[in-house]
Amino acid sequence: MVTRTARGALILALLLGGGGCGDPRAADPLPVGREFPGFARSWAPWEVVWVIRPEDFLTCQTVARGVRAFQRAPGVPVPVTVVYVGDSHADWVRDFLRRQRIQATVRTASERQFADWFGQPAAPRVYLLRRGRVADQVSARDDRVHLARRWGRAVGGGEGRGGG
Repeated sequence: MVTRTARGALILALLLGGGGCGDPRAADPLPVGREFPGFARSWAPWEVVWVIRPEDFLTCQTVARGVRAFQRAPGVPVPVTVVYVGDSHADWVRDFLRRQRIQATVRTASERQFADWFGQPAAPRVYLLRRGRVADQVSARDDRVHLARRWGRAVGGGEGRGGG
């Protein structure tokens, strides 16, 4: 279990060390039509895959509110998979999702594994997949995005998947 002091020290180190939101290593988003590898998928007709690194949820605003609202909107249930790209502390992302009240399957990959699978470093993005291929994507750093409005019609529930 990670103490609050240790977590606070890590956040401070990331902020002072230049890690986090302005990471120049982050790659471009995967293009529409690109297939996701099977490890990151639920194999549902529609699904959401959120690629997240430790520095993204520790130091940045995230799209958590949008993912939570999308999950709770009435209509077609869409599974969420979080791909945690990091070499340690996967329990932190599970704790973060629990605090954010987001139900998701968590898959882990090292930076190297992710780059091998996708041919580029991990970028903090949220992808809507249709039959395993990218249908749309948004930045995982934008805490104002309204995924239910943006993706509701696509997954069969009308705007907001039946909600607003």
